[in-house]
Amino acid sequence: MVSSACLLNEYTDDTDLQYYDFGNPALSPQTPADLHHYVTHMFCCHFQSQPTPAPALHDGTMSWDSLQTMSFAQFRDIHSGLNIPVSEGANPLLALWQALHNSPSREEVFADLHPLLHQAPSLDKFAALIKSKQGKSSGGPSGLQYKHIQHWKPEMVAEAYECLATIWQDRHIQAAWKWKWLVPIPKNASKRIQDIHPNMLMEVLRKLWTCVIVDEVTSSLQHHSALSLSQHGYLPHHGTDTAESQLFNTLESAWEECKPLYGCSWEMN
Repeated sequence: MVSSACLLNEYTDDTDLQYYDFGNPALSPQTPADLHHYVTHMFCCHFQSQPTPAPALHDGTMSWDSLQTMSFAQFRDIHSGLNIPVSEGANPLLALWQALHNSPSREEVFADLHPLLHQAPSLDKFAALIKSKQGKSSGGPSGLQYKHIQHWKPEMVAEAYECLATIWQDRHIQAAWKWKWLVPIPKNASKRIQDIHPNMLMEVLRKLWTCVIVDEVTSSLQHHSALSLSQHGYLPHHGTDTAESQLFNTLESAWEECKPLYGCSWEMN
């Protein structure tokens, strides 16, 4: 679902297309409907693009299950094409393999979170999360926003909680939660249509319930010190800003000490 709307959920149809750079003038949209189809096609191509092949890193034959059972010798052979050198006291591939196989405090975390599979978080936690949200956040396709929910009476919040808890326990995902509202947002002051950012808005009740679950998970992981110090996502007071600081410090250290530095990215479906 694509819409030319601002973040206040107010529809705007007065976009002056002459102020935007579409690259080739012959392909420039002439009407708001043309712009809708243009942006839809651009983002469809973006989200359907295939990953860049990297056979030396992953040829498609390795799965998460196989990672759990393969020996380090097998893991090393699969990635031999990367030509990562081994120095005294430093074996990057071994460190990665060990990190993928060893989970600190696994039993303790499992004991904390296993009941969550069968019992929803409490109403008190759900209500407290609603109060903590900033009312200025945008809503999803239905238009419902945090500020609307924050004006609900306690009885209404309790009713919504009971519905969400039932959905969680029944392992059901309603169709409305599978929709996202694509709102193109310009990057900085750029006028190039290629520089707009695909901002995906979801239903706030879905986001609230997700936050409740994620809070339960991260609380247990932090309590048992199961997370790496390099973990920045889904943690309070952490984000791209704290991750960038750590990355810059690591780059500077590697540069000053003339040491090799390796990075990898993992996407697990």
